Amino acid sequence: MDKATKKQALLNYFSSFDYAQELVLDHDDLVRWLEKCIEDFRLRNPPELTNDWQVWETPDEWERRVLANFRGTNQRFHQALGLYRQGDRELMERVCSSILGLSKNMDVVSERWFKYVDNYKARKYAAAYNDVSEKAANIYYTLRGTWHDNEILDEVITGLINEAKLREYLPEKPPQS
Repeated sequence: MDKATKKQALLNYFSSFDYAQELVLDHDDLVRWLEKCIEDFRLRNPPELTNDWQVWETPDEWERRVLANFRGTNQRFHQALGLYRQGDRELMERVCSSILGLSKNMDVVSERWFKYVDNYKARKYAAAYNDVSEKAANIYYTLRGTWHDNEILDEVITGLINEAKLREYLPEKPPQS
């Protein structure tokens, strides 16, 4: 498909209810995998965990700050999705905006404890985090109309997009006379 058509299809896709729902489901996974990582760490009770660890290096701080934040965001996402279905996009835009600032908010915690978690669970958490960050950015920039030039066509920015799925969001052609 040509660039202009693909660009419009991406705009249609990123602003669709289906894509917003994918984001919310990914965020559900994010919360679930972080909970599993914290639980796994505690079950292992690593002997390397000593008193020289700072509180911000432990999963306790993640549970207190990060997981609590994720759970609150998750509730707002579900509320936003209900409003989005009705055509009200404001809350979805705001929640996506808060996701964009997430990495700055997480600068105060360390990921040191993740090396003591089952690698599969840690990877699933990281993948969910990346998916949420990517989709929230795609929705936010689309709803705000703030894509620069052809950034929306750059899969390094948007992530890989399934071409078959994207075809479902092709712009309708005007009727021919």
